[in-house]
Amino acid sequence: MNHLEEEITRAWSLRNSWTPTKMRNVLDLLLQHCPSSRVDWDEGDEEWARLLCHDRLVALVCYRFPLIFILPDTCGLNLQHDLGKDIVVDSLSSFDDVFFAVDRNLLETCFGRQLTNSIDYERMSIKDIWWATV
Repeated sequence: MNHLEEEITRAWSLRNSWTPTKMRNVLDLLLQHCPSSRVDWDEGDEEWARLLCHDRLVALVCYRFPLIFILPDTCGLNLQHDLGKDIVVDSLSSFDDVFFAVDRNLLETCFGRQLTNSIDYERMSIKDIWWATV
């Protein structure tokens, strides 16, 4: 099991430098590198923007703090170089693999609300995290 507390805590610690403009800049950079992709995000209503390439999820970008889950080699990006040091980038092989764990209390603190009981936070996928916090 891959525990995500370190990545989430680091991203949370950088939240004061993360602005809606910076998030949009990251999304624009992703779109520039992936011309066949599109962003799926209801700004103001959703905590995550999804980058879809041919309707396949390739990246999740968090609105509240600088955290990105992305498939490796997405559109040839050199992740930390192209996106910057003040963004936590977690490269993963699948959004569906049930291979992750995270402290529910940490997520509730970061997203400012109580989360669902219908997810096993000790055995979950990144899509589960997205679903619980979107």
